[in-house]
Amino acid sequence: MARTALSRGLNTLSDNTHLLTITQEMREHAKSNPHTWLHILDPAFRPDDEVPPWGVIGSFRVDEDGVIDERFEPNPNWRPSPVSAGMPAPETQLERAMQQARTGYAPEESVLGGVLNSTLLVYAKSPEDRELQGFQDQMTGQILVAACTSSRFVPEAWPHARAIAGADLVAKLAGCPLLINPGSKPGALIPAEALLAAAGVRPAVN
Repeated sequence: MARTALSRGLNTLSDNTHLLTITQEMREHAKSNPHTWLHILDPAFRPDDEVPPWGVIGSFRVDEDGVIDERFEPNPNWRPSPVSAGMPAPETQLERAMQQARTGYAPEESVLGGVLNSTLLVYAKSPEDRELQGFQDQMTGQILVAACTSSRFVPEAWPHARAIAGADLVAKLAGCPLLINPGSKPGALIPAEALLAAAGVRPAVN
C-alpha cells in the first residue's frame, strides 16, 4: 500500500482540527490516488521534502474510492518541531540551534558551535562596565556565568547588558558553566569544559 505525503499539519492531534487541514486540492489528489495514506506533516517540512518518519504528525487513510477516511491515526514517533512546539521565531543562529537541539531536530553539539560563533549579551552594571559577572545558583551554590542570545531574553533586573563574542566569553569562563537565557525558554546550562573542547582548547593540567 503506497503512502502519499501531502499536508503540512497543525500542533494538535485533535481529529476535528486535522480535518481543517484537508484542502480541496488534497481531496482531489486522494481521488487520483486511492488506497494510499494522506500524511499530515510537521510545519517544518514541505510535501516535496525528504521527510523522516518522525516528521509526520499522523495520517488519514484514503480508501479504494479515493475518499479520505475521517479517522486520524497519530504517529507515536512524531517529534514536534520548534514551530509546532510554539517556540518564538529565532532571531539568531544560536537560538535556531538551541531550538532544534531541544526538539531533536539537530544534535546537541550544534549548540556548542553556535555559542562560539555568536555574539552574546552579558550582565553589566553600567554601559562602561567590562567585568564579567558571575552569579551563584541558589540551589547548588555553584557560580554560573549568564548570557543571552538576543535582547528579548535579557532579564529586566539587569541594569545593562553588553555584547561579547562567544569565543571570547568561553575563554573567560574560568571553569564556570554558561547559563544561556536565564529564566527563559529555550535556555541551556553548558559546562565550560564542553565549550572549551568544542573550541579546541585542552583543559589545563595541574
